[in-house]
Amino acid sequence: MNTTAAARTAGVTPGTIASWCRNGVIAATKEAGRWVIAQASLARRIALGALKIRKEQTVTAQPTTGNAFLDIIGEELQLTIKADGETILTTTFAYPDSDTDVWHVMGSQPDEPFDAADRVLAENGWQRSAGRRWIIGDIVYGTRATVERI
Repeated sequence: MNTTAAARTAGVTPGTIASWCRNGVIAATKEAGRWVIAQASLARRIALGALKIRKEQTVTAQPTTGNAFLDIIGEELQLTIKADGETILTTTFAYPDSDTDVWHVMGSQPDEPFDAADRVLAENGWQRSAGRRWIIGDIVYGTRATVERI
């Protein structure tokens, strides 16, 4: 196989193939001033390149801490986890039955929504950080908690 055919097969330039030949990356011999590439060696090099790409893709680090935000959207609760300025998770779930009158007395809130949010966090591999509570904020900051991966 010549450098042009090898380049098409490998998805690289003929110059890259020539460099691989010169540096012994693939088995090749020179005949009449042109590289003749061993197909099996090229196939191994292509497979190694694909393996390297897969490894690089799986090494992506996931954040281990973030902030969870809890909002009421219609008749559901929406839980959003953000870390490093990016949204990691957004999910909605049914608002648990509770005494809704308590929401209107001195700004207090029932435990059920927070318990449900903690369950949803756990189902998605997160938990509130040790000793952290849900912080009831205002219209700007909302209800939030510091979270970490389980």
